Amino acid sequence: MMEELWMVYIVVLFHSYGSVFSNPYALVNELFEARSPKYNPIVRPVVSDNSTVTVFHEIVPRHMANFDEVKQQVTIVAWLRQSWKDEFLTWDPDDFNGTNILRIPSQRIWRPDIVLYNSVSDDNYRSPLPITVLSDGTVTYLTPYIYTCYCKVDLTFYPFDTQSCKLKFGSWAHDALQVDIQSRVEEGEIMSYQPNGEWDLIGCDIKRDENSYSCCPNKYSTLTFSLIVKRNSDFYIYNLILPYLMISLLSIFVFYLPPDSGEKMTLSITVMLSLVVFNQLVFASIPPASDGTFPIIGKYFIVMIAMVALSVIMSVVSLHIFHQQSSFEKMPTWLRKFIFSFLARVVCNFSSPSQMNTRHIDYQQSLLRKETLDLEELANGYHSGENESLLDSTYVSNNTYQTQSCFRKEVWKVEKEIRKIAKSLEFLTLRKRQKEKDLSVAEEWKDGAAIVDRTLLLIFVTVNTVFPLFFILAAMGLFFEEA
Repeated sequence: MMEELWMVYIVVLFHSYGSVFSNPYALVNELFEARSPKYNPIVRPVVSDNSTVTVFHEIVPRHMANFDEVKQQVTIVAWLRQSWKDEFLTWDPDDFNGTNILRIPSQRIWRPDIVLYNSVSDDNYRSPLPITVLSDGTVTYLTPYIYTCYCKVDLTFYPFDTQSCKLKFGSWAHDALQVDIQSRVEEGEIMSYQPNGEWDLIGCDIKRDENSYSCCPNKYSTLTFSLIVKRNSDFYIYNLILPYLMISLLSIFVFYLPPDSGEKMTLSITVMLSLVVFNQLVFASIPPASDGTFPIIGKYFIVMIAMVALSVIMSVVSLHIFHQQSSFEKMPTWLRKFIFSFLARVVCNFSSPSQMNTRHIDYQQSLLRKETLDLEELANGYHSGENESLLDSTYVSNNTYQTQSCFRKEVWKVEKEIRKIAKSLEFLTLRKRQKEKDLSVAEEWKDGAAIVDRTLLLIFVTVNTVFPLFFILAAMGLFFEEA
């Protein structure tokens, strides 16, 4: 009797150990071989064909591998998480020694044909990683994935822009009545995102939609993940905006340089050529906008090139006014009024040096005119004999041996010399008067050029201060809202 009991105990013990080790195999055999009909991975896992398979779909962005703004494509490294109910993969854990979880190859069971609608790659969506199945039929699929999709780029606020890249997922063959894709959360997980050197992920919005298509009568459910990424602008500020700003500021000193230095046009043209060359490098780094948007900062660059070109033209005008002094032509009345009456008030220059010089010239001319008249009166006095008696008495008293006729002869000679001197003085007076008049005209042109330069200096200081602030603040979205 005791031997029979020992035999029963040994058989039960070996059967128990054998059941423990054979449970996973027995479970797989039960799920995929023993049941009738056998499990078919190409059929939706529902008992009734009218039932809907609800798939919870989620992606966790891990890293932005590439953002091609020219092609408008983004490559995202993400973790894919999917879960659904498979009505054919259920079992009682008590029948299999408490086995509640099973990991099997993904090719052995049905998987939803959820694809990325706006994908631009031909990657195979069927991953060979195993799938986790629970005893209640809950299937969980976790796998890393690399998505490459189309992303519409808006460069209006470049390089302070924020882009929204949408990843639209949905079933390709099953409508919303057969496969319904949903999300358990309204915002995606971004805590595990590894920062990109140029782009930062600041948000991930999730939105579910049902869309109709012309090919099919029923609607298809879709899940859209909007990845909101913001560009790091530090690189562009230090290597793009600041150098451009400093080169454009050099145009101010063109009007601070005196016109007679001979380097005014050289500096002006050098600044413009430097800006044009740098501008080629700038626009080579700015992605072309295929959708019609153009960066605000690009508009600033174009405006500053136009302003520098205008500074070259204004330098030519200023130098033309300055070198008019060599022509000794009077300044036109309209130009004189515009410069000395309007522009002089703008730059707070109410009196020009040419006015003091003109008064000094007039004083010298009056003195020369008086000396010439005195000489002429002296010569006329000798000729009319007014001082003849005085000269006669003086001459006779000192030269008693000379006759009256000799005296008259000498007087005639003196009168002739005086008239020659008077004519020479008159010629010199006229010549000096003309020279001083030309000098006054030259000083007027010179003063006019100085006032024009000072006006342009104030204008360009204002423009080079206001425009950069306006465009940079506008590019940062201060005046306009980002879409």
